[in-house]
Amino acid sequence: EMSYSSVLLTGFSTFAASLTLHILIWRLSRPRNDIRALFMIFIAAPVLVFAGIFAMQPGLIQLVHWIAVTLLHIALSSAYIQTYPTAQAISPSLEIMILVARNGGLPAEEIEKHFTDGKLVLSRFDDLLNAGLAEETDGKISLTSSGKRFIRSVVLYRKLLGVEYQGG
Repeated sequence: EMSYSSVLLTGFSTFAASLTLHILIWRLSRPRNDIRALFMIFIAAPVLVFAGIFAMQPGLIQLVHWIAVTLLHIALSSAYIQTYPTAQAISPSLEIMILVARNGGLPAEEIEKHFTDGKLVLSRFDDLLNAGLAEETDGKISLTSSGKRFIRSVVLYRKLLGVEYQGG
């Protein structure tokens, strides 16, 4: 029997299980390509499990139940995957807060000495290379085909929102 509460409980539980698996894997050995690993953990594996469970209990009510669970799980997972890059990136504001907290307050000049643009930029290069969105050949960074597709989708999305390009 399908009920709203069983769909919600199952969807939230499977998301929590995926999140737990994600944390465990990252604690043991962070994958080189974060985003691909997140899609496998949060989308591919659960959808395969849901399909397997449905295959063992076919029927219209079960089909509707597992479609609803899958949609909820994918919605939660997509929101998490979308926000993941901001959580793992270096945040200058957060770095300033940590630096100030560790030192019980600092003059602005001291805080400025702690930061270099290179620190922020180099960590972004590493993220792009590890995600397979860019590659380095003979000291030159260029976009991979995945990177080109990604940037085209971002530009299109920004155009749809009416947000002008602010880059250099």
